[in-house]
Amino acid sequence: IFMVGDTQIMAHSRLEGNALSAEIFTMVDGQVTPLGVVGDNEGLSLDDHTLSLGSVKRYTGLSIYNRPHGPLLIAGCLAMMFGLVWHFYFRHRDRKTTARAAPRGDKKTRSDV
Repeated sequence: IFMVGDTQIMAHSRLEGNALSAEIFTMVDGQVTPLGVVGDNEGLSLDDHTLSLGSVKRYTGLSIYNRPHGPLLIAGCLAMMFGLVWHFYFRHRDRKTTARAAPRGDKKTRSDV
């Protein structure tokens, strides 16, 4: 939304074939009211101003962004995987080995292991 003179307007661009145009709207009493269409070769006069469509540069849908915390996320995932393997494999293996090696009369408690 932007102001042209005393009129607050908004634009909606549309592409039909190879022709690019923009529909211009304003708000009157809470209702969206169309003011006209601005195209390649046509302008729209509004409050002593003329709206026209400037040069249009086309872009692809490809987004390029910076993710500086990416290596930290990967390191965190690897640490979690290492911790899961350690907890569910090595810890339980060590408990089973300790329980088998203990003499029958020696009772181990959870705090001893």
